[in-house]
Amino acid sequence: MKINTSKNNILKSATHLFAEKGFDGTSIGQIAKNAGVAKGLIFHYFDNKATLWRKVKEAIVSSDVQNEPINPDKGFLAFLHQLVDVRVQTYAQHPELVRMMQWQHLQADNHELAGTDFPLYSPTHWHQSLTAFQQQGQLRNDMTVEMIITFIASSVSAIFTQDYFEISQDKAQRQQYQEKIIDCLFQALRMRN
Repeated sequence: MKINTSKNNILKSATHLFAEKGFDGTSIGQIAKNAGVAKGLIFHYFDNKATLWRKVKEAIVSSDVQNEPINPDKGFLAFLHQLVDVRVQTYAQHPELVRMMQWQHLQADNHELAGTDFPLYSPTHWHQSLTAFQQQGQLRNDMTVEMIITFIASSVSAIFTQDYFEISQDKAQRQQYQEKIIDCLFQALRMRN
């Protein structure tokens, strides 16, 4: 029981500090001190600070228990609904994850911090499905898959990173934005005849 408590304390401490100060602004020593554990115990659970960063994101995401697989079989529009729905819900419930993502984009070596083992949450898992949609003629092929991933991910996170508008705080406005962004993404990315 004590092991789980220590690991949970480390994750809570890291979540708070990473969201507040970013990756470079947070030290393992600060995390250990706030968690009330020895610094070496962190390395017992996590290989390094980048691994801890990814595990913090996974802990946040896993709290939503939305680890359903990506289902591209229903077509590109259903795929968009699945991705956008999950990401909007998660960002709305976890502003600390939004802050971490903002910090992550500022990192020179942000590729080390990217991704999770949860396919719907991590754009790194969308590549195969988007490539298949292009090959099937459902998705435009004059853009790279990387451009499409960036377009989708940025469009979804935009309302959570623009704090001068309160769209993300109002459930009705957030739902309206979600519906509009799915329609806009579909219209912009689908293959045209």
